Amino acid sequence: MASAVAMVPEEAAEAPSPLRLVGRVWTHEEVLQNMEPEIVKPCETPAHWPSNVRMDSARWVYWLPEGWGQGIKATANGKDLKCFVNPDGKLYYHKQEIEKVLGQLSRRESHEKPKDAGDDSHGDIDTVPQRWPDRLPSHWRIAFRRLPAGGLHKVYIAPAAEGQEDFFFWHMKDVEAFLAGSR
Repeated sequence: MASAVAMVPEEAAEAPSPLRLVGRVWTHEEVLQNMEPEIVKPCETPAHWPSNVRMDSARWVYWLPEGWGQGIKATANGKDLKCFVNPDGKLYYHKQEIEKVLGQLSRRESHEKPKDAGDDSHGDIDTVPQRWPDRLPSHWRIAFRRLPAGGLHKVYIAPAAEGQEDFFFWHMKDVEAFLAGSR
């Protein structure tokens, strides 16, 4: 891997070294080939569904118990709020509420969700990222760097022009600023 120039926010205390990159560098194509299929439930509104809640067609949370639904409710100030609907049509807004009502962890929760390598300080560093970020151009790459405390953090790598060094970004907001031309 070529040496790198680190693009970091001004408030960063140190310029992270690209030498702390660990594991593979992933391309868009490699991530797409290894992605889990999206868990999107059908959007037919069940009979018990509250009239003030619309079905959420986005990827559903992995821990939602069988028979429950994921919806979007408009708040009084017009903002959208994710909610969960039980088989009787009652609304819940937090995972902890659902666990309390069920009196135990859901069946799916007992099998812990596979961790994204960026969230697991002791995970397999060669595990492919679970998804490609929506706002990351497909010609970029993703890698992980080791944090001083030992954890892993996702790094976004911009393609370099011929004879130039790669640009590394530690946060998606910095990628967006770079793409907008403000960096």
